[in-house]
Parts: sequence; C-alpha cells; structure tokens
Amino acid sequence: MAGYRIFCIALACVALGTGQNPNGPPLTRGPKPGEHGLTAEQKRLNIESFEFIWSTIRDQYWDPSFGGVNWIGVHDELRPELERAVTMQQAREVMRQMMGRLGKSHFAWMCACSTNTRL
Repeated sequence: MAGYRIFCIALACVALGTGQNPNGPPLTRGPKPGEHGLTAEQKRLNIESFEFIWSTIRDQYWDPSFGGVNWIGVHDELRPELERAVTMQQAREVMRQMMGRLGKSHFAWMCACSTNTRL
C-alpha cells in the first residue's frame, strides 16, 4: 500500500513541472518580455492540477497530521495565488510552494512537457 501511495504522489508531481525553491516569492508580477499570459484553458488546467495534487496528498500522505502542517490552510492560502498567476511559471511556482510546505526533499517535480522546454 505504501508503494501505491508513493506512486500516486509521484504521479501528481509528474503532472506539473520541475522546480527549485518550494517557498519562493509571492506572485505579484506580470509576464516577462517574451512571455505570454495564460489562456482560459491553461488557467482551468492549472486549477485542476493544483486540486489534483492537493487532494492526492491529502488522501495518500503517510502522516495524517502532515508533519504539523495545516494542509487545508495551505490550500486556502495558495489557491487564490494560483488564480492570480498570469504565466505558467507563476502557476508552477505556487504548486511548488504547496508541495514544499511539507518539507520533504523526496517529492520530485517533473514536467510532462518536452525535455527541451525550460521551466
């Protein structure tokens, strides 16, 4: 059963991207030159990914106390940040922050996109 839980969390991570700093700066800036804003479909998919990752961890994480982290509070704090994201990089950063709150270095962040795409 533990192997299945790890698989589910890893699968949630694969849905997104690869990141560095899970506790990065708040998302208050607009797109950089050359970046395009998110389409309505991209925003919808980002919200769907956020909810998938959050609920998978809620349902499958090995520690029911989440190491003392208020997991519902993390959702309630970061979901509005995700909704304010105007670039894919900003949306991914919010999801990195969410996973980073658990402080587990073994949570991998892999992108299902091309390996040639810089995240």
